[in-house]
Amino acid sequence: MEQKRKEDLVNSDDIFKYQLLSRLQSDCEYYLGNGNRNKKQLWAEDEREQIEVMKLLYNSFWDENKPEWLSMTDIENYEKQMVVDITLEERYTEAMRMTGYDRIETPTDSMATVSFVFRTAPERRIDADGWEALGEELEGMSPILESDRAKYEDLIHPSGRIAYYTLNLEGSGMDSDLKPVTYSNIKDALSAYLMSDADGKQLGYIIHGELQCMSHFDSVDMKNHITSLSDPALYNEELAVNEKQIIRKSYSSMKTILDKDNVYCALKAGVDYIENVCIGEVGRENTEWGAWSGRVANTHRPQDYLDINIMGYERPHLVIYTLSAVHANEIVQEMQYTVHTNPERLVESIKQGTKNISGEIDEFLHMAVEKLDTDIIYPMQFYSPYTNRELTEHYRKLENAGYDPLPVNQEQEVQVVTPDKIKDFVKKYYDHYDGLVCTEKISEVLAVSIQKMIDAKQMDNTKESIENVLCKESTLHFIVSRMPNVSPVPAEVKNDVVSYFEQSSGLANYKPVEICRVSNDPEDSHLYAVIGYNSQMNQYACWTSWNQDRHSLNYGHYNLMDEQTAVDTIKERFNDITDEVQKYGINNTLFKLVSSESERSKPDVEKIEADIPVKLNGRRGR
Repeated sequence: MEQKRKEDLVNSDDIFKYQLLSRLQSDCEYYLGNGNRNKKQLWAEDEREQIEVMKLLYNSFWDENKPEWLSMTDIENYEKQMVVDITLEERYTEAMRMTGYDRIETPTDSMATVSFVFRTAPERRIDADGWEALGEELEGMSPILESDRAKYEDLIHPSGRIAYYTLNLEGSGMDSDLKPVTYSNIKDALSAYLMSDADGKQLGYIIHGELQCMSHFDSVDMKNHITSLSDPALYNEELAVNEKQIIRKSYSSMKTILDKDNVYCALKAGVDYIENVCIGEVGRENTEWGAWSGRVANTHRPQDYLDINIMGYERPHLVIYTLSAVHANEIVQEMQYTVHTNPERLVESIKQGTKNISGEIDEFLHMAVEKLDTDIIYPMQFYSPYTNRELTEHYRKLENAGYDPLPVNQEQEVQVVTPDKIKDFVKKYYDHYDGLVCTEKISEVLAVSIQKMIDAKQMDNTKESIENVLCKESTLHFIVSRMPNVSPVPAEVKNDVVSYFEQSSGLANYKPVEICRVSNDPEDSHLYAVIGYNSQMNQYACWTSWNQDRHSLNYGHYNLMDEQTAVDTIKERFNDITDEVQKYGINNTLFKLVSSESERSKPDVEKIEADIPVKLNGRRGR
């Protein structure tokens, strides 16, 4: 439930709250009785949320106005009866039972850790390497009885078990009593986390009462320390497959925002540092006269930085802040802020003046984060005459990268690119990028985006301006995420397929003769198709799903008269993300496991191990 709705309920009049609380109690009684534990009969349609609202309403009354017909103990008893959780093992075992499969002891010679057989056909067996793998199997299965559908969905897709939290770590120690503040979604939790001005704070999610930290902020280095998505500590072993997807999505949205917040924090720390140096020297010298400067630059791209300059004038008693956001060593945004000083109270007047413009500076810094478009994977570094990293060090880094020590801010001769030439310009621009495959679809998307920015006056149609967009890290990441995967089939995959055929009794008459990818989507890099030949019947078969992660073979097509029919069958089911299937389809990855018709009775293992690659796109570095 959204925080706003909770607040509306709490702020309602007592009569309405009495009526709603009574309704919620009646729902609980029906749910536990004739309702057959169907959560759709509940007002909140979720057991945890129903109890949460009941507690919220009950606690909103003053002690003398709390209902006599219901106590907090009653609500907690409802919670114990209704919010009964089971282990992932119990959850998936019950779901498998509904599909007709019973659990058996896993054979000692199997690589799997969990095994099930079909109740009426023991030869049909499902082996999985752990409960997470079994959960993925269940995604494609269905219960035998349609009446079990709702319960089956609840088992494999549990809801309401994940909550998010923020934790104030200030003053934490042996005697501290830290209590997390919980939220129903990552958006509210992230907003509260960012709004908190605590020197130490933590953001994460809760399941089964356990706190899983996703990020914590340390005031010493003014940085959000984000837990790696690959860190096992981020995942609770009791999470279902859909819950892990929720966590990944929450993590992705959180990381995008906190990475930018780290850049903002670095810029803000730099401005605050120079400001404090200015105030300190003004206090010692008792005059506004002076100049103080510094830079906050990306360690990977020194040409992306914030230039900070504060100038003090004794006449007419002014301190002027000049902040410049510099991208590719060109000023892309600049602002000046003026503080009027009082000669009789210099330090106090400067402090008050900077406090008055702090909101404007914050707004500028947030815009600067977007304008810089700096590579947020790398940290920001502060340079100034007052630290061990002086400005001259940044000047040298700029010169080493081919830039002048001072940023450019002048009109230059431009070369215009007309709208009908933007797509061709994009394609040609990336020809020299080794390892990048810029397909027609990618070029079209980039060209449309650039034209929209030109139309919105966010950029001009010059060659230089377009190149600045195309070389951005965000643009390159966009291309990499949508590049087709047409890399050769790895030797490990070929050997595993051959071994699988040799060890599977159901495939005794088949020999694998060809293997290829079934998708050019990078996320499907573990999926392949296999063509087999039955020498006894002189027929072919193809399987359009060899899962390298699970070592499983599925979706067979049998009694095919020739090899080309098998290839065509795979082509019909090929997942293409480019609309250029002739260029990036299975022909790029098709690998013959045997080299001639006469050899198909025995796989050529030596050729497989030799792993002779097929010549692909010369620019690819994958």
